[in-house]
Amino acid sequence: MNIRPRLTYQDYTVGWLCAVAESELVAAKRMLDRTHRPPANPNQYDENTYVYGDINGHNVVIACMPPGQPGPVSAQKLVQPLKQSFPNLNIHLFVGIGGGVPRVPTPEDPNEDIHLGDVVVGWPDKTGIPAVIQHDFERVRDDEPSSNLGVFNKPSRQLLNALNPMLIDRETKELRFHEHLQRLADLEKFRHPGVDKDALFKANYHHTTSSSSQQMCSECDRESLVKRPRRKTINPQFHQSTILSGSAIMQNGQKRDELSRKYYNAICIEMEAAGVIDDTHCLVIRGISDYADSHKPSMWRQYAAATAASFAREILCIIQPALVKSIKSEENDPHDKVLSILEKGERFVQPRHDHIAEDMEKAFCCFHRAQDMLIDLSINDPELNLRTYFRLMTLECDLTNDRELSAQDKMKHMGLAEGYERKAMNAAFDSERPDARSQVKLEQAFLKGRRAEIESERGTHPDEIRRVKTEALGEMDTAMEELQRSNIQKHNEYQTRVSAWQRRLA
Repeated sequence: MNIRPRLTYQDYTVGWLCAVAESELVAAKRMLDRTHRPPANPNQYDENTYVYGDINGHNVVIACMPPGQPGPVSAQKLVQPLKQSFPNLNIHLFVGIGGGVPRVPTPEDPNEDIHLGDVVVGWPDKTGIPAVIQHDFERVRDDEPSSNLGVFNKPSRQLLNALNPMLIDRETKELRFHEHLQRLADLEKFRHPGVDKDALFKANYHHTTSSSSQQMCSECDRESLVKRPRRKTINPQFHQSTILSGSAIMQNGQKRDELSRKYYNAICIEMEAAGVIDDTHCLVIRGISDYADSHKPSMWRQYAAATAASFAREILCIIQPALVKSIKSEENDPHDKVLSILEKGERFVQPRHDHIAEDMEKAFCCFHRAQDMLIDLSINDPELNLRTYFRLMTLECDLTNDRELSAQDKMKHMGLAEGYERKAMNAAFDSERPDARSQVKLEQAFLKGRRAEIESERGTHPDEIRRVKTEALGEMDTAMEELQRSNIQKHNEYQTRVSAWQRRLA
């Protein structure tokens, strides 16, 4: 008789999160090598229901959100008791379905574009690109561009380093997607629906509401399909990308494309990740079940859940259990602790209108603390240095806008900002990122423009003011040209600010 083992809560090192029981939880359970009996003496304050098992020697606990309660708040409620009940979870995987964001223009290689059934991982392949962005968490002010406040970094460095073999296996076509998908082969709903069912309609063409079948879009105009090159196989591709997370279901192709233009590296939209990534530093894995438009073919949901679960299983088949046990928690890893402090400070960078002084003070406190840790712990990380000094530079410049400050005090803050600017530029060069250097150059130009305004308040000769303003405008143009070549998304984000400065300095 094969008796299922019973472990303790301390034995589990991998947390597998999902949102939908009838698709994502079913797929997750099928990926287990075997299931376990629940541990004895459950936490009486933990209302979650768990599935226990193992994959490749990893002890895995699966937690699923309650039915009919989607969104980031419900996801956050799922992980809070999870962390208390299972103290040794070093890896969290958030595995489920999401909406795809097709590339515009359509790539010539069909494998580079997103298709239904593909897997998107919140693991961008470019330095400095966030893993998850909460796209509907923004601050909007008069005469200024909206500022996104929900930007979340990648999972732990140790986990990402361990995933490098997957990149090699992808290039050599050795990923075992098909093998893992066979675990669901007996469930008809979890099979590939067919290439002909993968229909991408033009963004401005909406689903025909009179159609009796959301499954087929049978009455939708086939002439409104986007013409794309077909793939030669039904095998799913996996993509590294930023994942957009929001609190509402996206069912609008035009809004989807608008977000794509703003966040060009994102090719997936979902609803829950923003609620858990801060607490878990999870790797977000999404199988693509629709194109985030009004044509939501429900036939793809189970298959997309299966491909996402297969990817998660592949990760656990590659990573050895000993490595998972050695991954340090955020509290014990100085690098991750500094990163956490920076992320906290960045939430206060765009202060609330009625709490400006309070939020600015909190932001300064976080960034000065990060700076002290970098120095005291001798952490030589160009990216951390860049983020720290870049924020301190811009905050000191922002303080010069305080009308209650004298011109002399404003110049003191300007001097501090210019000191941080030099450190930020050194870090940008160390990072070997052309876009980082261009962004620091832009902030340099803004500092120079602000200095010209303060010098004008102090009564400096108009000819000198004009000279400094002219230099600042020229430096802005040069930096924007460089940024356009290295990072078009950041270029577009800066465009409004640059235009505002050009009007101020004209």
